[in-house]
Amino acid sequence: MLLNAEEGYIVMPKLHSCRLLVLAVLTAVFLILPLNSAQALTQRDWMIVLVDGLGRSFGLPDSPQPDDYLNILQGKRNLRFEAENVHSEDDEVSTLSFLNYGPFSGSGWLLGTSRPTAVHLRFVLPLDGRYRLSVAVHLPGHTLKVGAQGFTADGDAQKFSKVEVGEVALTAGHQEIIVTLPPGGALDYFELAAPNLPPIAPDGGWQPNVALTWDALAVTAVQALHLEKELPLTERSLAVEAETLSETGGAQVVEDAHLGRPSGGRWLRTAAQAAKVGVPLEIAQGGFYDIDLAVMGAGIDLLINGQQSLAIEGKPYLAAVTTPPVFLPKGPNHLEITLPPGGGLDRIAAKARQSDLTALTAALGLTLAGDAPTSADLDRLTARLSSAAR
Repeated sequence: MLLNAEEGYIVMPKLHSCRLLVLAVLTAVFLILPLNSAQALTQRDWMIVLVDGLGRSFGLPDSPQPDDYLNILQGKRNLRFEAENVHSEDDEVSTLSFLNYGPFSGSGWLLGTSRPTAVHLRFVLPLDGRYRLSVAVHLPGHTLKVGAQGFTADGDAQKFSKVEVGEVALTAGHQEIIVTLPPGGALDYFELAAPNLPPIAPDGGWQPNVALTWDALAVTAVQALHLEKELPLTERSLAVEAETLSETGGAQVVEDAHLGRPSGGRWLRTAAQAAKVGVPLEIAQGGFYDIDLAVMGAGIDLLINGQQSLAIEGKPYLAAVTTPPVFLPKGPNHLEITLPPGGGLDRIAAKARQSDLTALTAALGLTLAGDAPTSADLDRLTARLSSAAR
């Protein structure tokens, strides 16, 4: 409406002017609001659903951040906690950063008093497990209490030393370990170590603020639901002869043929000492792979990209062993194979399984609707995740 100052009456604007005004307002609104806002999910949304659906949300702090979800989904269970960061403010200890007892970890260390001093270490454990507990302490005579279990830790009298004290079964969530320092004792850090769980991550890793795609959802759902074996094998493979490797850990190149026929005429063999053999793999297309190993010996360990560990039982002669499918991201990957004394390694091959979106959704029994996943798609997967966690 317009006011005519001279005549003193109100004038209604023309009808077509009103329509133009409405159209302008609507256009502005659509420019501000993202298209398909109901479907604009991020990887963080899916990370939250995964952690909750797998029953792992107990390992989150009270105000979780993206890194807290990452810690759980990465499956890492080799953890170090700096004592100066997690002890109670009421503990009668001093935080120092001098080199009194040699090098230390983190920003400092805790010094007790002239009498036995209790230190209350409080932290959030991301994942359940049976952990090996170690502490870095100075002086003998430390005691530890974890729930109903008690341990002792005798450190070096001159410097900090790491002492493995025993195994503890811990559930994810808030935990407390009470360490009683002897008179003049000092505490640097404690560690909890258990085999890592298989990681759950899309190719290229998690990017919490990036829009969620069908590819990222499908590959991580297959990992979470352990459906890798449902993916068909392909003809694609990448093979490496062990005798061509530079990182042999002391294993020697031999040509012996009486323990099996090596594929290239030569192979690696250990003598009286175990050896760690490093195998670089440049993966052109990220996806699921079976690892084929021609090995000899019992108690062989395969470590994939510094995290996922697989135990392999070879024979007293060279023979092929195939691991369950594992996910290898695009780009450089690294295998570390620990051979026992008298063990051997001939050939390593990564054999690809179909890992495109069509194969992944077929393994999941998932029907794609729309260009990207919606909240309804995530809801449908929640029940399956909960079943897999049981």
